[in-house]
Amino acid sequence: DTAVKQVTTHNCEVKSYNLSDEKITPIDKGAVILTYKADQDVTCGGQKMPSTVYASSIWKKQSGKWFHQETPAAPAQQQ
Repeated sequence: DTAVKQVTTHNCEVKSYNLSDEKITPIDKGAVILTYKADQDVTCGGQKMPSTVYASSIWKKQSGKWFHQETPAAPAQQQ
């Protein structure tokens, strides 16, 4: 949901967006890391966005509800 909100609030055109390779890794009692791959065809402000994005977020269960935190990172530089 957060990724979609970021894209839709920045004058972006989303032609396709697909999540895959989702993996949940427990890191503590009531805490997990969610990792996934997003394949997308997105243009924002006239600039093409990376077609493949790898993302993660940390989820913590408190009082029976799941909460998450995520930190955006700059795209890796190509070598």
